[in-house]
Amino acid sequence: MKKILMVLGVILLLIIVLSIGILVYTSVTSKRLVCTSSNGNITIMYKKNRISGYVAKGIIYNLEEQNEYAKQVGIDTYLAEFTKLFETKFNGICK
Repeated sequence: MKKILMVLGVILLLIIVLSIGILVYTSVTSKRLVCTSSNGNITIMYKKNRISGYVAKGIIYNLEEQNEYAKQVGIDTYLAEFTKLFETKFNGICK
């Protein structure tokens, strides 16, 4: 019984470490669009042709839908449109 718990603990620890590693890698290797406002903040991480992740507070963001749209219009066009929308809707700024 002790061995089973130990194996499960090691597997759980490996999953946690791997997840943290993936998040750190995505964060370090991606460019960022940082948008802030009094209503909420969002940081969109992106690469050449796709959105690789985001961190949002006070804002709802559907990564799958937005990534699909970004692939259709191109990442540069997507970021320009998102910036304009954010600045208009949330009275915020994007850098």
